[in-house]
Amino acid sequence: MSIWPALLFGAPGATLALLVALGGLLHQQPGWLAAGGVLFVPSAVYLGGHPGLEVAWLLPLCPAVAAYLLHRGHQAAAGVMLAPNVLATIRLVATTLRNLG
Repeated sequence: MSIWPALLFGAPGATLALLVALGGLLHQQPGWLAAGGVLFVPSAVYLGGHPGLEVAWLLPLCPAVAAYLLHRGHQAAAGVMLAPNVLATIRLVATTLRNLG
């Protein structure tokens, strides 16, 4: 089985999306948070194939909600909304590393 789909749509894509979203949160730019949500779509589709994570397609909505909260001035709540994406990225990195080893 090839690991290229996991490398392309898994950990690297999720990490890039998370970095973009965190950059938007730190610089208080809701647009960057929304872009992070769009970039997380392929990784969410990939995660949807894991057992127990069938609702992973909802993960791109978290940065979108965080962008709205940041726009309304609730920076702490926006940061909390990124927690599921952080956990999903950690799971993707762990899965990728396990498949490589």
